[in-house]
Formats: sequence, C-alpha cells, structure tokens
Amino acid sequence: MARVLVTRAAEDAVPICHALLQLGHRPVQVPLLQRVWDIDALAPLADEDFDWLVITSGAAADVLAAAAPGAWLRARIGAVGPATARKLASMGRMPDLVPTRHLGVQLVRAMGD
Repeated sequence: MARVLVTRAAEDAVPICHALLQLGHRPVQVPLLQRVWDIDALAPLADEDFDWLVITSGAAADVLAAAAPGAWLRARIGAVGPATARKLASMGRMPDLVPTRHLGVQLVRAMGD
C-alpha cells in the first residue's frame, strides 16, 4: 500500500496514523507544528469580561480551561466545528454557536446574526 506523510502535531497524529495502518498504509509521522501552551499569555486576561470566546480547537479549549477557567462562565462561546463543540461539551460547557460551515470566518459571520 501507500507510504503516507502525516504532518500533524505529534499529539494529534496518532488517530490518523492508526487509521492509515488499519487500511494497510505506511504512515510516516513528521510533525511540522509543535503545540506550545502559553498559559502565561492568558494570565492578564483571566479576570477580564468578554462577550464572546471563539474556540478554534480542542487544544485551545484545554488551554483556556487551565489558564482562565472562569472566563467561559461569563461569555458566550463559539466553537469553530463539531469536534471542538464535542470537546467543550465533554468539559461541561456547551457552545452557544457552531457554524454550519466549519470555518473560523463562518463562525464570525454567524456571530453577527
């Protein structure tokens, strides 16, 4: 079968590599991105009030929960897609908005409605 280059961050590549193996392919994992949690960058914002939080990934939800857990109790939450919405739900916070087309720009447009 095919040899497939998988460029996702290491922590995100496992499911794809596993699925490729199940199909008989040979995944080659070369992470081109590295996720770095910059919790300190959120610290000054922890007590701020926002009308909306735009969550673009499950990883972003993890960082926000760790750095500013009270932030999403006070704001409406937009999730860019269903996977992010499921992650938020698993953390006890259903998003207020998930666009029908799962792109950041679509989320912003839907917020205006």
